[in-house]
Amino acid sequence: MKMPSSSIRDLKQRHVVIVGPELFQVGAAYGGGSGGYTRNMAVYLNHFDQIHYRMTPCFYTVRKKAFGFSGLFIVRFVRDMWRFILCILKVRPEVAHVLAQYRTAVPRELGYMILCKLFNISFVYEIKAGAFDVWYCNSGILIRGMVRCIMNSSDLILVEGERYLGFISTEFKRESIYFPNHVPDVEILESVEPLFVCDELRMVFIGYCYSGKGVYELVEGCNLAAISGVKISLTLVGEEEGSFADWLDQLQIHTNLTLSRLGKQSHEKALEILNEADVFCLPSKHTGEGHNNSVNEAMMLGKCLIISQAGFLRDILSEDEAYFLKEVSAAAVADCIKQVNSSHEDARIKASRSRDILLAKYTTGVLHAVLVQQYNKIQEAGLS
Repeated sequence: MKMPSSSIRDLKQRHVVIVGPELFQVGAAYGGGSGGYTRNMAVYLNHFDQIHYRMTPCFYTVRKKAFGFSGLFIVRFVRDMWRFILCILKVRPEVAHVLAQYRTAVPRELGYMILCKLFNISFVYEIKAGAFDVWYCNSGILIRGMVRCIMNSSDLILVEGERYLGFISTEFKRESIYFPNHVPDVEILESVEPLFVCDELRMVFIGYCYSGKGVYELVEGCNLAAISGVKISLTLVGEEEGSFADWLDQLQIHTNLTLSRLGKQSHEKALEILNEADVFCLPSKHTGEGHNNSVNEAMMLGKCLIISQAGFLRDILSEDEAYFLKEVSAAAVADCIKQVNSSHEDARIKASRSRDILLAKYTTGVLHAVLVQQYNKIQEAGLS
């Protein structure tokens, strides 16, 4: 019996080119190449396990700390376009999925979109981080025109933050799909470590240690809480920006505060360190903060959260699940620390609730199924 053509198409494994940063970079700017985009790329490549779609990476170039000829805009643009063309010719994908950096990357992303149209490939534009709407409104007419062209021509628009849904609908008259950052199912433990079992409050920060992430206020806040009598162990995981490292070297730390500076670590080691903590603190004031991956991982491991209201953190959590800083200041950090320390049971309840939210909404099992559904829709639309 001959199978219908639609059934034959359903059995075919379709190819997706996922376009993003290389996973193991040396000398990359802003955290040494281990930031949110890199983690998102790793989750796709290592944990996208869907029978009808296969992902193949196409890595774009990233800014380096040391600039040279290879760092020139035109050189990087030509290299990125050539890499993409070679990937298209080799893989013959049905879908190209771009982790959008926008800002200075807009010309490159416009180039990807044009090539997809020339090769009849569905184009997926995933808007990451928390600066897109503000950045777009403050951009010049040429850049806005490029973005508008990308948005109008994309077959699917994914957004990391819920607030972008209304912005894109109003500004571009396009529908977009909320697609937040998420954790791999294989990293989720059946049970989590108990909190507050030591005589000191075990705190951890994971990320690029520079002023935008509030690390100065974090350390000073821990010092203030230590002066008030709270015993604290603070562990910093991540590359340290030079001026912050110099500042820490000179800082006088109270005897109640133990500070560990571990530098950049592997993802596996960072999770191990986080799992041994009581509190994850992210007092970020970074203008491009989005849905932070480390916050997800802290939720996954059942940690108490002390966080700022930057980016999309308010979209995913409330005071029922986390301690929100009233402002990013040392005093506010110290106040939250003392609040946690005064009622461990309340902190445990919040931590448990945040883990429940993570398990229900922000895992590969939940969101990769959504992604496949969206891929199928744009493929069906292209065949009709």
